[in-house]
Amino acid sequence: WILNWIADAFQYPAKHARVCGIVLRSKEGTGKGKFVNDTVGKLFRPHYFHLTGDTDKLTGKFNAWVRDNLLIFSDEAVWGGNRKEVGKMKSLITERERAVEPKYVDAIQYANYSRVICASNDSWVVHLTESDRRWQFIDVSEEFATENVRTQEQIDTKNQFFQSIDGG
Repeated sequence: WILNWIADAFQYPAKHARVCGIVLRSKEGTGKGKFVNDTVGKLFRPHYFHLTGDTDKLTGKFNAWVRDNLLIFSDEAVWGGNRKEVGKMKSLITERERAVEPKYVDAIQYANYSRVICASNDSWVVHLTESDRRWQFIDVSEEFATENVRTQEQIDTKNQFFQSIDGG
């Protein structure tokens, strides 16, 4: 499913997906950020933006950075209990257009082609309602989490994986 979601962004970059954002959840050290930044994010550059722990940047007023954006990675920017931002996040995922407002300039409407991936060690990453259809939750395997890697075979497997990502 996730590969199809990514492929759709490349096959149809000028089509707003209106499907859903992805939420990657697990404990620390499983490689969520490494996967998104060093694989998926690299593919989308320069139309990729990585936010770390800053929900205000994602849902705030001055957002010129989203204008030409195709992929937003919200890393540990948790807003599960923040009802004020729920509507803004829903709009970011499903609306065909969005207002972009640089500082000292009036807001302008632009087409919204962004896809959103969130990652967190927190179990309550986004606010959901019973009928919410905007998020696909993926619980990342903890098999190779830093604290679980004990044998030399596990260390070698994890290192080989990350070397393949890094191009080595």
